[in-house]
Amino acid sequence: MKHLLTLCILVAFATDYANAVVIVNPPRPITHTVTVQPVIVSNDDGSNTANYLSDTGNEGLILGEIDQIWAQAGIDVEWLTPNTWNSTLANFGSAGNGTRPNDDLLSLPGLADAAGVSSPDPATINMYFMQVPPGTGPGGPSFARTRLLSGSTFIRLSDRPPFDRPLATGVSTVLSRAMAFSFGLNDNSEPDNLLGPLTGSNFSERLNDTQIAAALESGFVVVIPEPTTLALLGVATLALVSRRRPRLIQPS
Repeated sequence: MKHLLTLCILVAFATDYANAVVIVNPPRPITHTVTVQPVIVSNDDGSNTANYLSDTGNEGLILGEIDQIWAQAGIDVEWLTPNTWNSTLANFGSAGNGTRPNDDLLSLPGLADAAGVSSPDPATINMYFMQVPPGTGPGGPSFARTRLLSGSTFIRLSDRPPFDRPLATGVSTVLSRAMAFSFGLNDNSEPDNLLGPLTGSNFSERLNDTQIAAALESGFVVVIPEPTTLALLGVATLALVSRRRPRLIQPS
């Protein structure tokens, strides 16, 4: 079943690639960064592994579109090497074929901490890829939920396009919206906006100035330090020493 779902995603992305494009404002100079720790969840025995970006066949396209979305705010997104977590409870919850309780948003981060699969860095967003995120049932389109206090996000990737968007762009939008909620942003009624209404011809991934300012104030967004005068002097000194280093003459 896992391989069949992956094959469906690969075929869908292959036909969708040419049309996948985010609609964004011009990029700003990159001045900040945010770090994401992916966690790929499986059942206790390692089966039913949730889909991750590498299973889509277009991981580079999705990451590139996410970069475009957050470049509007001058934010670079850095992805750490994924961790793996074997936990049926984390992967599916305990609701069977029903809707998974929203309360699992509260318990999952603690379970992940206890299992040692989450990043201990409070400035890192832990992004969990699972089969059934809280508030959903089995199946359905790609979807994300965010626990606002911890910034943790819970993702399902499927072969069903979300938000009436092309499949690849829909996934990019799902993940970028989840990150926006981690930053403390909220849904709004602005149609031409990343967090606006989820359907309609005016949908885009644009961010407004208020959202950008709020994102830059988030505890998950870190300023990229500028090179100090002392550091630049050190680099120049090393270059000068290297140029003056005597050449060793090998004896004949």
